[in-house]
Amino acid sequence: MKHDQKRRRHVFPDSNGFTLIEVIICLTILMIVASLMPLMIVSIHSAHNQIEANNEPQWDLFIIQFRNEVKLHEIQKVEPQKLTLKSTDGNVISFSKYETLLRRQVNGAGHEIYLTALKGINFSISNEMLSLEVTFSDGTKKEARFIDNHAKSAGKYNASRSPAVHSDFIFGRTPAHLKPPTNRSL
Repeated sequence: MKHDQKRRRHVFPDSNGFTLIEVIICLTILMIVASLMPLMIVSIHSAHNQIEANNEPQWDLFIIQFRNEVKLHEIQKVEPQKLTLKSTDGNVISFSKYETLLRRQVNGAGHEIYLTALKGINFSISNEMLSLEVTFSDGTKKEARFIDNHAKSAGKYNASRSPAVHSDFIFGRTPAHLKPPTNRSL
């Protein structure tokens, strides 16, 4: 027993505990770090907002590219998570959700990314109108509609064309003549 007490003395020979100066220094460092925490949180939040804002240009660019694909190629098959097109030279082009991405493949090969940070996607077709609904991982929902020009010329659909469609693309907005009137009385 005495041997253990002697041994402990030799392990920490000058150990007298924390002094008041050491405690004050530790508290000062802690207060400096704590005062910087709100700045770090604000910077993280602003970085997150900038990342979210980057979805708009990505969506706009995607819409332009996708519209060109639909114009140039014939729609072969529409599934909720996959759209298959056929080019004039016989290539099969598919757009499908892969994990959190929308990818384009030609003849089942390749991995060309068109959209990122996806939570869900839904392709559907009605009459001559291809509809696309996208939900991003941050909860933002986007919608676009495209006219199937190949179906129109081939008489693929017998239903009459919607009077709301005046161009090759509707950008997820309700046309003005289909919106309900609003009463603006002050």
